[in-house]
Amino acid sequence: MSHTILLVQKTKAISSKTYIECASVAVAMDEVIAMYEEYLKNKYPHKERIEFDVNEVLEMVYNLPDCAALVFDPKTATYVPHDKSWIQKQVVHGDQQHIMTRASKSYRATQKEPKEAKMVKRKRLENYRVAKAQAKKFVIPGIVLLLVGLFLLFGFMYGFTGTKQQRNRSPQDMIFENAEAGKEKMEEFIVEQE
Repeated sequence: MSHTILLVQKTKAISSKTYIECASVAVAMDEVIAMYEEYLKNKYPHKERIEFDVNEVLEMVYNLPDCAALVFDPKTATYVPHDKSWIQKQVVHGDQQHIMTRASKSYRATQKEPKEAKMVKRKRLENYRVAKAQAKKFVIPGIVLLLVGLFLLFGFMYGFTGTKQQRNRSPQDMIFENAEAGKEKMEEFIVEQE
């Protein structure tokens, strides 16, 4: 098993250049097949099963603007470059039945993803509804406690009667006011006695 790097340019745009690292040449050829499979999925999105043969894959490799492989050679500890024709030979050399069976099974498996995605979406929606219901149980009492707490806070700040200005009076002002109130009461008492 030699480490292999596929270098691929899928379109004429230079920005479409990419590379794929693979553990072996066989895995790299599976990636080439997967690229063609992806192309077919995009071209025929509503078909459940698409069959193709190795010649179509070879044609795809031939029509790519750029495609090469770098295969690690352990003897020289370097990567040996290979062109499109070598990649085509490797695709043919592989077990075609195995490769084509894997590709079609893989395609059918990916067609099931929307159903699985719907199940995941339903489960998330259900979890959201449960969380929302639980939040209502705790949010409303929490808001009530917050309001009670604010009421008590303002009650202690401003006093439960009166305003903050009355509560922040200096002791001299309170004595003076009490003295005046006492003086008025004393005058009333004297008037009553007479």
